[in-house]
Amino acid sequence: MSSWTLVPCQCCHTTSIQSLVAIQLSYPAKAETKRWLMSKLEGRRKEGGAHLLVHPGEDDDGTLILLSATPYSLLQATEILGLAKLSSDGSMIAFSYNNKADFPNSDKPEAFLTLAERQLLVKYATDSAKVLQETPVPGYPERRLYPGQPIVRSLQEWGIIEKFYPLHVKEELHLLTRAWYSQIHKICQPIDAIRAYFGDSVALYFSFLGFFTISLVPMAILGAVYHCLSLSFLDKYLLFALFSVLWSTVTMEFWKRHCAMKAYRWGTLHLKSRFEAPRAHYWGPLGLNPITGKWEPYYPSWKRKLRIMLVSVPTICVFLGLAIDGLVMYLYWERWVQASYQQSHGNDRLAAMCLYLPSFMYTLYIDLLNGIYKRVATFLTEWENHRVELTFQNQLTLKVLVFRFFNCFSGLFYIMFYMQDLQLLQKRLSSLLIVSQVMNQVSECLLPFLLQKLQLRPGATHQRNFKDAPVVDNFVSEGDLPTYPVAFEVLG
Repeated sequence: MSSWTLVPCQCCHTTSIQSLVAIQLSYPAKAETKRWLMSKLEGRRKEGGAHLLVHPGEDDDGTLILLSATPYSLLQATEILGLAKLSSDGSMIAFSYNNKADFPNSDKPEAFLTLAERQLLVKYATDSAKVLQETPVPGYPERRLYPGQPIVRSLQEWGIIEKFYPLHVKEELHLLTRAWYSQIHKICQPIDAIRAYFGDSVALYFSFLGFFTISLVPMAILGAVYHCLSLSFLDKYLLFALFSVLWSTVTMEFWKRHCAMKAYRWGTLHLKSRFEAPRAHYWGPLGLNPITGKWEPYYPSWKRKLRIMLVSVPTICVFLGLAIDGLVMYLYWERWVQASYQQSHGNDRLAAMCLYLPSFMYTLYIDLLNGIYKRVATFLTEWENHRVELTFQNQLTLKVLVFRFFNCFSGLFYIMFYMQDLQLLQKRLSSLLIVSQVMNQVSECLLPFLLQKLQLRPGATHQRNFKDAPVVDNFVSEGDLPTYPVAFEVLG
């Protein structure tokens, strides 16, 4: 592949180009749309472009666009995002392009930045591409972009861009696979290698799994000891409950310390303390920021507050009403099943088996409602158009946390403090914990394993055919792989 964008100046020159991100247009792709999009992605930032290296893909369908970046663009984006890097004196400080000589390997992006960071920076630059004046999309005259509107996100919403995904690097993936599988019998995982390939969020997830598993060992030992002691039933559970409360507090404090250590080593500990740049998805008419002196989108705060009060809050109230409706239906069916069991005098096996059915169905209803609400909350928070990533994440977390707390625990509080039915509370807790754990294990472990073994994943039937296929065909096939939800993310 030799038709990459020509570098505009000597400081952007690079001897080798690695494909980092792929954009796949919907089929059939219109030639004028693809040419216009490529010109915007390779255009200068002051003209609304992304200043990236762009390759037309040359796949059979003509829908693929490959993206990369020059060392200059990567380092400039590193400074804009405020990523901290190891300096010459051994401390982690925010990277500055003007002082790049103080950072070892800054002249070698492959050594200075991890693969996940380079892909994140390319995505940030891509999302930052905006139009400066009202522009119709070539090939789609009915679609118009307005000043400050992000190009790639708008094309995704309209279905013109079908897929936008990071690309695998087979050599690095093979090394990570060998390192991970070789340590499967050990306590430690190759967290740094996971972070370098998949990003901070995925690495922190697996770090938490290992940390949490180890933290359960003392509770398991104490539980086994209590089982062998000749204490009263009440004394055993009171002591175990007291230890659980104390140990959970200690575990959380240790985890906070563990997270702080990881964040410092990964250069994200003080990411929030810097003046944050606008989110890539933040839109509005371009204006000059009097603080930074840079041109960036502007959106009035009163419009955002109006959207929150008139749309977001009523939508949340509707979902809270659905949660209450589910609780009422659960209690109704619980009384009906209990009455049927009492009428059979405990002799009907079917009635006995149905005793846990209402609680089981209510747990499924809670999980289903949580999943639907998470999508709606994400859409609403995005639509509110928050300027910085921290505000966006805080608003999204608040929406999800408040609803999930109410949806998952309102029934428990009602049964405990209003109905005061300990037997029903025990049944509800058992169903909530057991069903949720089974569903999580099936969705996170069993289902991916079966899909891999049975080769039922989208595009899996073609994977063997692409083993010896051209590189571009491999890039296209990667777009059919299942995505993980935190791709392109970095912790703040």
